[in-house]
Amino acid sequence: MISIFIKCKYPAEEQQIKKLCSDITALRGEERLMVTSFRDFSGQDGMSGPCPCFDLIIYHIDKQGDIPSLYSLRQASPEARLLLMAARDLSPEVYVNSIIMPSELVLFPYGQERFSKTIKKLINSIYEERFEELHTLRFAARQGDETIYVPTREIYYFEARDKKILLKSKAREILFWGYLKEIKEKLPPCFVRCHRSIIINTLWVDRINWSLSTIFMEDQSRIPFSRKYKRDLELSIRSIAA
Repeated sequence: MISIFIKCKYPAEEQQIKKLCSDITALRGEERLMVTSFRDFSGQDGMSGPCPCFDLIIYHIDKQGDIPSLYSLRQASPEARLLLMAARDLSPEVYVNSIIMPSELVLFPYGQERFSKTIKKLINSIYEERFEELHTLRFAARQGDETIYVPTREIYYFEARDKKILLKSKAREILFWGYLKEIKEKLPPCFVRCHRSIIINTLWVDRINWSLSTIFMEDQSRIPFSRKYKRDLELSIRSIAA
């Protein structure tokens, strides 16, 4: 799953971009796509409230007043790809600086074919980087005098049990000493804390029953989530149809 933030000038344009992103991810066999609109976080003075982290930011800028909200996004997601759609009469001095750092720039109005290719290029680069990260990262669990290395991609979840941590993966279950807070800091973004005693790998989520506060994993595990972490879970896992 990848998370995308979109700010467009026109609602119809926003819907077209959502559909385009959905089609591109579907071609890669990925059905989960989290898309957040500027309207979800904007107030009278721009961005309001805490800003989550995104993988891709698609942002339309046509005036100086759009910059503060873009700064907020950039500070929350410094590693995100940024596709900037800028008005042709807007000076590049407004948006070309060390904070904004656009990955790609298109001038509005833009050609649809080039725009589509640019979004596809950015989304594919996110998947390629994530594939490399997940297939090279390994989690080290210390068990007695041994250190067991587990491919991060194969981990379903971590669960705190008494004073130990249970790691469940495709190949094994491991019980070791540790703290969830420290473990979470070592994991890639696809891992989210859903309960005070559980961290799940969202790549292995099959479905969620919100009324039962239960996450169904692909290995048939049933994981509870608490109200405290519900918002984090929604931001990490929700799918928005284009």
